[in-house]
Amino acid sequence: MRKSLIIGAMALVANMTLLQSPAQARSTELRDPDRTDFECTLSMDKATRAIKAGMRSRHWSYKKGSKPGEAIGRILVRGKHTLWVTIKYDRKSFDIDYKDSDNLNYRVSDDGTRYLHPNAISWMENLRNDIRNAAYDMCP
Repeated sequence: MRKSLIIGAMALVANMTLLQSPAQARSTELRDPDRTDFECTLSMDKATRAIKAGMRSRHWSYKKGSKPGEAIGRILVRGKHTLWVTIKYDRKSFDIDYKDSDNLNYRVSDDGTRYLHPNAISWMENLRNDIRNAAYDMCP
């Protein structure tokens, strides 16, 4: 009887570990993309157009931010995963920062480390590359 209880307890612990692993595997430490140079100096109008063009290439929606040189980006994936970012930019560079999300496993650990689904982190990196490429096409 005691042996079966021990085996049962071990099986329960193993199952709980398996149940937790997939959830943990679907979130990784969130580090916002590095500030990125445009490779040239653009007018603010061209910088805004580069931001918009980069966002359009992967179906991000654009909203003007509350300050000059600020935009809010939103992407909706498969109708259920939403990611919002803030993009701060000037004539020479831009910076993408996580703003909010739905259904992307965002959490903050006790030590302040932020976690997010790895796909969302890839979406931010792709957006960064798309904006940089769009800006490069506008350089003289």
